[in-house]
Amino acid sequence: MFAGDLTMGGSFKELEEEVKWLQSLPYRLKVFVPGNHDIAVETLMNKGLERRMRELLFKDVPYLRDSGIVLDGIRFWGTPFIPESRVGSGAFIADEAVLAQHFAKIPLDIDVLVTHTPPARILDDGVGSTELAAAVQRVSPKLNVFGHVHDCGGKQCVIGRTLYVNAAKHPLVCSL
Repeated sequence: MFAGDLTMGGSFKELEEEVKWLQSLPYRLKVFVPGNHDIAVETLMNKGLERRMRELLFKDVPYLRDSGIVLDGIRFWGTPFIPESRVGSGAFIADEAVLAQHFAKIPLDIDVLVTHTPPARILDDGVGSTELAAAVQRVSPKLNVFGHVHDCGGKQCVIGRTLYVNAAKHPLVCSL
C-alpha cells in the first residue's frame, strides 16, 4: 500500500517514472492512494482524464480515490484528501466540511483504509483530520494506513480493533 506522495515535485514526468518504480516492486498486491505532492494526479482528475489515467498509467496498480477494491478477499478503500489549514499548497486539499463529504463515502464493510492524511490525534503531529478520525471510528477497519506526516513515519498503534500505521517514508510489513 502506498499512502501518497509518490512524487515530490508533482510533474507528469516524475509521476510516470515513479509509477514504473511502483510497478516494479516485487509484491503481488499493490494499492496506490495519491497525496498532496501528487499534483499531476489531481490535475488529470480535474481535466476529466482520471479514468484514462487509471487505464494507461495505473493498469497494474490499483489507484484509489474515494473508491475501493477487493484483493484476495481483503476489502480496501482509499482517499487522498487532507485538511487545508496545515499544508499551504498542493493536491487534494480541502476544508474539514468538504473532507466530511469525502469520508462519508467510506463503506462500513472495509478491512483496510488507505488515506494520505492521518486521523486527528493519531500519529499525526497535530495535523490530522478530525473528520477522518470520526469516519475511522464509524467504520472501524482492521487497518488504517496513512502517510503525510513524515516525522511520525514508521510508527503504529492499536486503538480498539484498528491498527493505525503511519507509513510516511518507511516501508512497513503488517499482518491482518
